Amino acid sequence: MIRTTLPRGCKNMQKSLYDSQLSDPARLVRRGSPARGAGFTIVELIVVIGIITLLIGILLPGLRAVRLAGDRTTESNAARTLMVAYHAYSNANRDRLLTGFSPPGAFEAFDQHDHPISQSQSFGNPNPARTVSRYPWRLAPYFDYDFRGLYTNQLRNKLEEFQSENYGTYLYLSSIYPALGLNSQWLGGDFDPSLGNYANTDPTSTASQVFGRFWATTMSEIRTPDRLLVFCSARGREFVDGSPAGPVVEGNFRVRSPRFSNVTNAGAWPDAEDQPYFSGLEPSVYGNVSLRHSGRAVVAFMDGHVDLLNETDLRDMRRWANQADHPDWKLQANVP
Repeated sequence: MIRTTLPRGCKNMQKSLYDSQLSDPARLVRRGSPARGAGFTIVELIVVIGIITLLIGILLPGLRAVRLAGDRTTESNAARTLMVAYHAYSNANRDRLLTGFSPPGAFEAFDQHDHPISQSQSFGNPNPARTVSRYPWRLAPYFDYDFRGLYTNQLRNKLEEFQSENYGTYLYLSSIYPALGLNSQWLGGDFDPSLGNYANTDPTSTASQVFGRFWATTMSEIRTPDRLLVFCSARGREFVDGSPAGPVVEGNFRVRSPRFSNVTNAGAWPDAEDQPYFSGLEPSVYGNVSLRHSGRAVVAFMDGHVDLLNETDLRDMRRWANQADHPDWKLQANVP
């Protein structure tokens, strides 16, 4: 056999080429096989983005449902606490029901420092009399002045906004927008002149002269406490220069019934067929009631239990007026 011997220089060149291939693994790729990069291909990126989008679409409705359920639970618990305070007020005041909007000077309210709110003008309160007239500060001692129970969920930010104002302004604003409005026209009385002569409960008003005393004043008068609505999810407008002319807020100190009397339709809700409820409506159109919980409102009843009612349920006047005996009941004029 003839052996071919390479010259020394060629041997060194061959060894050098071999060593360089070992030191660079990329050179060891088999011929005909393209080198693959470390990144994703366009197809893989599209698949990943599609999977992420699908997962977000599945999860978001579930997360929203959890948040809404949490809001309902928080407000329902607040309603139960409010009813405990409401009954405590009645027990402390010889069975009398809380007046929803009191006449000027009829009652006093005190803050947590035992300062009379009627004298809070020096603290910057723009209207101490109306602050006292609305129910929140008169009921506050019976829920330990914890206004977080009145200002639930998104309204909590509104309460913090009020607290950043001067103290007198905080007293005034915190009396306007509680999450739950009081059924004051039928329970305890509502002496607010803005309701009009045919609706407020002032003894000198036309309503009192025509209908007599149509509102319940004591706990012992209540016929069906398990059916009678006391507090309800409410909404209104922010007050600007003393008038409700600002943006809509999911809170208000008063709610009004769908019907009132056979003499006037002032304040009555529209027929559901003509004008169904929707969140874009002016709050006063549906008596400041808010169906913010998937078309339902949190309602606290006189016996202390709490439920969720829809628009049809809330149109039943037996839930509003102690003397109502059928769903479409109206107050009848007291004519001799």
